Amino acid sequence: MLVLRDGQQAASSTFTTLAWNGSTAVSHLNLHLNRLKQHAQRLLIQFPPQAEESAGLALKIALSHTEQVVTEEQQFSEQPLNLAIPPGLCRLSLDREGQFEAQFRPNSQHDYDCTNTRVTALPAPRWDATITGTKHGDWEPYQQSTTFATENGFIAALLVHAGVVVDSDRATPLLLDVDGTAWYPDPSGGAVDSITLQIIRADVERAGIPLQMGRLTTSMFERAVEVLLVGTGLGVSRVRQIDGQPVGSEQTALLDICRNSITMRREDGWEELT
Repeated sequence: MLVLRDGQQAASSTFTTLAWNGSTAVSHLNLHLNRLKQHAQRLLIQFPPQAEESAGLALKIALSHTEQVVTEEQQFSEQPLNLAIPPGLCRLSLDREGQFEAQFRPNSQHDYDCTNTRVTALPAPRWDATITGTKHGDWEPYQQSTTFATENGFIAALLVHAGVVVDSDRATPLLLDVDGTAWYPDPSGGAVDSITLQIIRADVERAGIPLQMGRLTTSMFERAVEVLLVGTGLGVSRVRQIDGQPVGSEQTALLDICRNSITMRREDGWEELT
């Protein structure tokens, strides 16, 4: 019997995680604010009328107390950092009173080789339909999934409900089927809508790969050509094993398209805070 988690803590706040260039810019702030607004409405959290200005001020204050993680020399190196995985991240949260708070941190995955990712599968946490699928104040179950995965040698955890992969702990699953369609979890099943997927969608479809949301079943993973995780922190990572079982083929077409796209779109989307 499925037991839903108490929604009181979940409805206490909402948040989003932005890419940070390690210096003075974050990526696609407007897209993140739009998602924050949608999630705040679902959680009955007050969204400030001057959100862009309020969020910008919170980001600038937090940045003023944060050490840069990318030096000027690295920024202008002839061998630039892997732009598909940002050197830093910024958590922007909104409490019930409509107050923003920001925290910057280095991205521990920045030097990670994302072409051969090992993941595990864990039960997906569930709240009621209003809360499930939002980024909310009861995020501890996702953090516990990440901790379990990393302590056992995995990069991430696929989250499963009723035999279907509904999300992952820190990115969005993207599966290339044998018919050439790329599938991602339907948000109505509990997935958090992905900013990264929104950023790269046009480039993927322009390359001839239609994107379709739906139910990611066991049989789809068994026949998948490629399985990826796409997200702010992980960039684009190719999944090669799920709990030790091989998945996907040697093909990297979707991986290459997505990595090139996120690199270009993130460069286009940097917004200076100073």
